[in-house]
Amino acid sequence: MASPALAKTELTFEDLTGPERSAALIMFLDPRVAAGLLARLSADEVAKVGIAMKRLDRLSPQLLDQVVSAFIKDLSQIAHMPTSGKDFALNQLADLIEPERRDAVHEPIRRELDTGFEDFIESCQPSAVAIMLQDEHPQSAATALLMMGADNAGAVLSLMLDRERYEFTRRMAGITTIDGGTARDVESSLRENLGAGMVARLQLHGVDQTARILCRMGREAYEPLLARIAQKDKALEQAIRKRMVRFEDLTVLDRRGVQALLKETEGEDLLLALRGAQPDLLQLFLNNMSKRRSQDLVDEIANSGACPRKRVTEAQETMVQTAMRLHDEGVLFFPIGAEAQEMV
Repeated sequence: MASPALAKTELTFEDLTGPERSAALIMFLDPRVAAGLLARLSADEVAKVGIAMKRLDRLSPQLLDQVVSAFIKDLSQIAHMPTSGKDFALNQLADLIEPERRDAVHEPIRRELDTGFEDFIESCQPSAVAIMLQDEHPQSAATALLMMGADNAGAVLSLMLDRERYEFTRRMAGITTIDGGTARDVESSLRENLGAGMVARLQLHGVDQTARILCRMGREAYEPLLARIAQKDKALEQAIRKRMVRFEDLTVLDRRGVQALLKETEGEDLLLALRGAQPDLLQLFLNNMSKRRSQDLVDEIANSGACPRKRVTEAQETMVQTAMRLHDEGVLFFPIGAEAQEMV
């Protein structure tokens, strides 16, 4: 039997055995939580914890803090813990709430914190989303626009007809609350309709393909057509015209054409455009420079740092537009579309 003096001695964290630390934790926790922990132990383990409680007469608040801290530290090393409060709120908080209140509590949290739907819409072509919304009920479409984030909604709405913009804008402004079930239905519908197969079918790059088609018709055929389009939609006319010739089409230029284009191209645009060029096109330009200039350009391309793809594309488009201008001025001959078929 332990002496009275020993029974009154205040224990330290180092004095406690493993079962005694577990016992101290069980005694400290809320009974419901403690019951959950004990349910995961075998009968033998529970018995050991119970026996270990015998010596736990005097536990200071400091000792309890050490026990709990050690438990949390050990748990973090073996369990998958949420990476952030947001993850916990979205993925685990609902399980801690009684079933009858779970939906009412979790839905507002999900709507506020979850950006999954917004990220999904951002990964889709705005034109594909716009087409899908045209088939939805106007109120559902307005709800979807409100749920997809301002940037996504602005891009999608800008592609719609005036009457659709008016209708959806009016309905969006009139929405003050969104029922959780309705929100889920709208989201599910768009996710299903904008699945990988549908998005792939809608990503036809219509402007690019239309431009190539018109280009093949020849200037006499496409110029009147573009002029008529410009009367209704100047931006579309410019977009089509801009894509009628691609950067890789410059490979058809002869020596005189390449040299004329080089004279009209800024050094920075040339560097950026050629760093993204196919080997044969790069070699075409290098072959039409002096040996020193071509070597300098190769060195600059090799030593240049990272650059946004957008900037490279812009430089290539600038060179294409310059080539088209020189073609129109008669400085170089750029055989494209029907003109290419007329070469002898």
